[in-house]
Amino acid sequence: MTIPTTIPALLRAAAGEITTRGWWQHDYLGDDGEVCLIGALRAAAGAHPLREPEEPDAHDLLGAALADLALRIPADVDEDPDPEVGLGLFDTGAGAAIADWNDADGRTADQVTTLLHTVAADLDRPAAAA
Repeated sequence: MTIPTTIPALLRAAAGEITTRGWWQHDYLGDDGEVCLIGALRAAAGAHPLREPEEPDAHDLLGAALADLALRIPADVDEDPDPEVGLGLFDTGAGAAIADWNDADGRTADQVTTLLHTVAADLDRPAAAA
């Protein structure tokens, strides 16, 4: 497996993990291999869905992707995320905001993969000329 080297590529690979494995809520990994949003990002970064990547570049890319994603999740989560806090722990800051969004009642796999593809496309767009 080739590990993505850009945030957009990682987000698209995570969407692929959800499409292939199935989507899960309230835990990183389901009984039949399904993954939540964070589990999908971890798997796309070359790690097991229950663990952070050991390779430093993949770990850093995952942290950056979480920060970017947390800033762009729809505002249907009760708390405002602080993407600078807890990127490696996934239980505070960006990770918590993403987990809360993934686990919200009524959330669907399509909403999760659409978010990943939308943020990837937004990040691919060149910045507007000033």
